[in-house]
This record gives sequence, C-alpha cells and structure tokens, in this order.
Amino acid sequence: MPLDLFNAIEKAESDAKAQLASAQKEARDILKACEEACSHDIKAQEKQLKEKYQEEINKRKATIQLMLDNKMSEKEKENAQLLKQAESSITSAASYIAKKVLQNGNS
Repeated sequence: MPLDLFNAIEKAESDAKAQLASAQKEARDILKACEEACSHDIKAQEKQLKEKYQEEINKRKATIQLMLDNKMSEKEKENAQLLKQAESSITSAASYIAKKVLQNGNS
C-alpha cells in the first residue's frame, strides 16, 4: 500500500511535468503565432503608408510640374514680346548706324 501511494505520487508528478511541458510548448507556440501576426500587420501597415506617401508625393510632383509649365508658358510669352520689341528696334537701329556712318564719312 505505501508503495502504491508512492507510485501514485510519482505518476502524478510525472503527469504534472508532462502537462507543464505541454503548456510551456503551447505558450511558446501562441507567442510565436502572435509575433508572426504582429510582424505581418506591421509590414502591411508599412506598405500601406508607403503607398499613401508615394501617392501624396506624386500629387505634389504633378502640382509643381503644372506650376512650372504655367510659369514656362508665361516666360515664353514674355520672351516672344521682348523679341518682337527687339525686332522692331532693329530697323531704327540700322538706320541710326547708317546715318552715323554716312555723317562720319562726310567729315
């Protein structure tokens, strides 16, 4: 009888150790699964943020390009106007130069 009691205690201790080992393994597995899920969520959020910021950058690039195109168009119009003014002055400048040359030639 005492031996049976001792064997029962040993079996209970052995069963408890097995249950503890099983619970520890299950806890590690749960922790690992949680870490993997968190890692997956973090990567998904990073990807989403990256796409959002890239979209915002593209919008700003488009806005800036439009502003530059408009400014370039304005400058082209200004340059065309200045060229027109310069072309109209060429005739009077040529006449002035010819007049001066003729005046100096007669001196």
